[in-house]
Amino acid sequence: MRDNFERAAEGSGEIVERFYSIGGYCVRLQFAGRAMVELLTSAFAHLRIEPQSHFDLSVGLWDSASTNTYLPPPPWAPADCLPRCSVRDYVNSRIQVSYESVKKILSVLDIESNQGYFWIRDAAQLPAYQCGSPLLVLLHQWMAQNNRMLVHGGAVGTPEGGVLLVGKGGSGKSTATLCCLDSPLMYAADDYGLVGSEPEPYFYSLYSSGKVNAPDVSKHPIIASAQHSAILDTQKALYFLHSYFPEKISKGFPLRAIIVPRVTPQIETRVRRIGQAQAMLALAPSTLFQLPGAEAEKFGRMGALVKSLPAYALESGSDWKQIPRVLGELIAELNGKATG
Repeated sequence: MRDNFERAAEGSGEIVERFYSIGGYCVRLQFAGRAMVELLTSAFAHLRIEPQSHFDLSVGLWDSASTNTYLPPPPWAPADCLPRCSVRDYVNSRIQVSYESVKKILSVLDIESNQGYFWIRDAAQLPAYQCGSPLLVLLHQWMAQNNRMLVHGGAVGTPEGGVLLVGKGGSGKSTATLCCLDSPLMYAADDYGLVGSEPEPYFYSLYSSGKVNAPDVSKHPIIASAQHSAILDTQKALYFLHSYFPEKISKGFPLRAIIVPRVTPQIETRVRRIGQAQAMLALAPSTLFQLPGAEAEKFGRMGALVKSLPAYALESGSDWKQIPRVLGELIAELNGKATG
């Protein structure tokens, strides 16, 4: 991968560098050519920093079509490609390999040297989910070794503190977080984020992208101005929110509670206290199902997070304008208790 990246850089004639503060760490992205720069950095726009002489993780990225640099056939058989893109016998405590055989996307991480690589056959075929959540698996693998847990969930709050919204697809996470763009609350995540545990639970924003189910686009007038830039697939519209609402995008905040949203047929929205078991049931399966490796360790970290925070059910009604008000009142109460 290293040798092919260097050849791709020679073939393209340039290396484009971008630096980001992700989860409190400095991450350098090096692109061989410009074919994927905008595609894979728009979601990180709120985390971009000036070039640094020291960085914690470096990732080389290239596509074959624009650089005329092709990988040899993979050394594994199709039967070695496991669920969630893992590859049998090519994953250990040092090296992590993820391969999407249909899309022809390969990522390799050397945890010992803090070096990763990302390759796709053709940048023009980069799927929308890669643009909205770039380098998801690679960042998950590296952050897990550096005291950051990647979780499937949304987050909203204030600089003083906020909440993590968790649950399976269709539970209302995206609806709740996007509704908060038109409120005093700040938006930190729609689908994925990073959680640290010391000295207190803390949420680190990972992507400033937002996804809306196609039938619900008209129900979010606040994002109408961004609609022309949305990436559409068969089910959802993908928005890069930092370009339009930079003042509304948070890089992170202390976590005060876990919220389990649920769409209801009623008009009113309300919150009610729930037990740790319900919160764990909402958080763990969706995160474990989507991200490969170390299930027992991840489950233990999630259990510790759930035990450290109160949990609430958000019963969302048909009047979506009530959602940010109800969440805002709860967050203000929780922040007051935490700082008082």
